[in-house]
Amino acid sequence: MKRINYSIAAGILVLSSFSYAQTSEVFTYTGAPQNFTVPSCVSSITITASGASGSNGYSSTSPAGVGGNGAVVTGTYPVNSGDVLTIFVGGQGTLTVGGYNGGGVNLTNSSAGGGGATDIRLNGSALSNRILVAGGGGAGGNGGCFGATVSGGNGGPGGGNGIAGTNSSAGGGGFPGVGTTAGSFGAGCGPFQGQSGTNGLNGIGGNGGLGTSLCSTSPTSGGSGGGGFIGGGGGGAGAAGTTGCQFNDTGAGGGGAGGDCYVDPMMTSTTISVGGATAGNGEVTITYTVNPLPTIIQTIDDERCEAGNVNLSATPSSGTVNWYDAPTGGTLLSTGTSYSPAVTSTTTFYVEASVANGCVSDPRTPVTASVYFNQVGPTTTVSSCGDYTWNGTTYTASGNYDQILSTVNGCDSTISLSLTIDSVNTGITQTEINELMADQNGATYQWYDCATNQPIVGETNQTFVATQDGSYSVNVSLASCDEMSNCIDLLFAKIDESTLEKVSVYPNPTNGLITIDLNEVDPKNVRVYNAVGDEFFNFKATEKIVVLNLKENANGIYFIEIETTKGIVRQKIVKQ
Repeated sequence: MKRINYSIAAGILVLSSFSYAQTSEVFTYTGAPQNFTVPSCVSSITITASGASGSNGYSSTSPAGVGGNGAVVTGTYPVNSGDVLTIFVGGQGTLTVGGYNGGGVNLTNSSAGGGGATDIRLNGSALSNRILVAGGGGAGGNGGCFGATVSGGNGGPGGGNGIAGTNSSAGGGGFPGVGTTAGSFGAGCGPFQGQSGTNGLNGIGGNGGLGTSLCSTSPTSGGSGGGGFIGGGGGGAGAAGTTGCQFNDTGAGGGGAGGDCYVDPMMTSTTISVGGATAGNGEVTITYTVNPLPTIIQTIDDERCEAGNVNLSATPSSGTVNWYDAPTGGTLLSTGTSYSPAVTSTTTFYVEASVANGCVSDPRTPVTASVYFNQVGPTTTVSSCGDYTWNGTTYTASGNYDQILSTVNGCDSTISLSLTIDSVNTGITQTEINELMADQNGATYQWYDCATNQPIVGETNQTFVATQDGSYSVNVSLASCDEMSNCIDLLFAKIDESTLEKVSVYPNPTNGLITIDLNEVDPKNVRVYNAVGDEFFNFKATEKIVVLNLKENANGIYFIEIETTKGIVRQKIVKQ
């Protein structure tokens, strides 16, 4: 019999169409990696990351270039419960330090530092684990020297490239790095050309190029590149003025290129805002929704007789059903709504509902396979006087009998009967005119007077001798039997002994033919009966000689009773 169990958790299904409130966590700049572990029942996260901005360049008599802002990148990414995100929040570059997480800088060149990239790495901290990168801004180029008219180039925004330094009337500003390509130097003459910046590499921005040595107090170096998926190139340096190769003015440095951005192909709903971040350090916001717990809303147990397979089932509110051998931990045995294990004894299994994000119902729900066994019951021993009825079946002979009863669980219960059927012979033989003998040997006897239906005191032998006419019976007890015989009539008190001597009955014993010679007796009636009172002849005699034929009668004792005017004559005859 299968048992269907409905969980009270089914009521929670009403809530399944509603979402839990969104949760947001904000990570700001710390200068070190930070971790976020995906909670249970979260299947996706939305990330908003902004790269850091680059530093402004050095200014002297000419204005310095302005550092570029980092990019803002957003996207939604599928996750599993327990996934670990390592978060690198980019730092803003300074005149002496490149921003944390990839901002370029070269103190030797007096190049300002680029902004660091902000990136998210999934289940690992290597560059290869990155799933999203918001590039940092490039640093601004240094201003020109020996004049107030040559401004340094602005740093490129994260996701873009720097802007070249403004050309002077006699010398060119450095050019920005583009992507991972170094910015080239500004045009100059002779030995006074500035140096190129370096390429960005592996997420780190390139260094700005060194400007002319004539500007010793404030070199016209280009700005360093910002960090990114691949760091931006450094800006090139400006060159000296070239009127007759005489010193007149010196070009400014070019801005560093901003770092580029990246989103993993599995990221959806992505946007990239080039230079859209606020100036300063980077930032990360992670937003997620905790989904409702799945539940087991129904289970069906099973039972069987003897060892074998059972059919169990469980219905989840959502997701997949997992079958275990323990309420916690244990071994995963099967997956699916149905499970048909082979069992040798009653066994409880445990199920949970699991969805793809690692969210499982708790606690596990028990499902039971009940095993019953065929039973052999005790033997009932019975002694019965005559037929015996047991559980609706009547038995007529002694013996050992089995009955198989079916139970509600499909098993059989075998019960046994050891039966002894006793019988008793309640026959009575009239052995004499006034004597009766019970036919059953070896029993216990009690003779009764049928007229009063009372036992006759002291008459407990197999043979009973009557002292007066009457009707008599005997109660015979043997083993489990206690039976009363029929009543036998005895009439001997009216016998006329003188008349008896005048009547001849022969031969005695006889083989069937009996002659009755009445001589001088005047008979009224002749009757022949056996020891139990069965009558065979009853007639009025008209002749003195009467022949009776008992050949067809069974061998045994018979009585011939002759009623006369003077009394009754009774004679016992033995047929053999």
